[in-house]
Amino acid sequence: MDGYMTIGEVAKVKQISIKALRYYEKIGILKPAYCDPDTGYRYYKNEQMLAIDMIKFLQILDIPLKNWNQYVEPTGEFDLKGLLRDGQIRAYEKIGELQSCLKRLQLAERGIQDTEKYRDCDGFYRREIPERNILRREIKEGLSSVEFHKKLSELFELAQKHQLSANYPSGMMLDVEDGTFTYFVYVEVYENCEELPEYKCIPAGTYDCLRCPPKSIMRAAELYPEYFAKHAKFTVVESDCITSPVYFQEYPVELQLTNLH
Repeated sequence: MDGYMTIGEVAKVKQISIKALRYYEKIGILKPAYCDPDTGYRYYKNEQMLAIDMIKFLQILDIPLKNWNQYVEPTGEFDLKGLLRDGQIRAYEKIGELQSCLKRLQLAERGIQDTEKYRDCDGFYRREIPERNILRREIKEGLSSVEFHKKLSELFELAQKHQLSANYPSGMMLDVEDGTFTYFVYVEVYENCEELPEYKCIPAGTYDCLRCPPKSIMRAAELYPEYFAKHAKFTVVESDCITSPVYFQEYPVELQLTNLH
C-alpha cells in the first residue's frame, strides 16, 4: 500500500518493538491508520512517524504516556509547543536529579577512600576529617534495628524532599553535655541546609578514632573514659566503615571524638 507501512516496518524503522506499538494502540495514543479486516494486519501512514517520535520523547523525559491526550486538541491537532515547553521543564528537573546523583556518588566515593586509609589500624588512632553537613534526628537509647533504619529512611526522604544530596556515610551521634547523653541518627549531605532544624555542621578537625562493632557508641563512655572525664561538652560520631569490595554482612563502624566547643 503506497504511503503506508506495516507494523513490522514501523518497528524496524523507528527501532521500537511491535509489542510497544500494540500497547500504544491499546491505550489509545497511536492507532493504526488502517487495519485490514480480513488479515488483521495493521498499517501506519508516514505522517504518523512524527507521533512515534513524540511518544519516544515523552518516555525519555519520564512523562507518563497517559498525559499524551492532554496535548491533543478537540480538533485532533497536536499541541507540539505545549509538549516542548513541558519537556524543557522536565529536562531541567532531570538535570537537577542527575547532578544530585553525581554529588551523592562523589560523597560516597570520598567516604570509601577516607575509610580505606585506616582499615588496618588497630586500637586508637588520629585522623583529619573535613567539615561535614549532616541531617540528624534524636533517637532513644536502645533503639531497635528496625526503628533505627526507619529513622534513617526518614532522613533520606527529608533530604530528597529538599533536593539535598544525601548518601553514606551515615550512622549515629551522641551529644554529651554535663553528663547528659542525647543520641541521634544521621546522614551526611553534600549541601549546607542550615534552614532545616535537623541540620548540623560538624567542623573539620583532628579526631580521635577507634574501629568498633556497630552501636558501640552506646558504650562510648566505657571505651573513652579519660575523654569523657576531661570534657564536659562534646559530640561523638559513629560512622559507617564501608570499603570496596563490599561484603553484605556486618561491617565495623568508626567512633570519632573531638572537642567541638
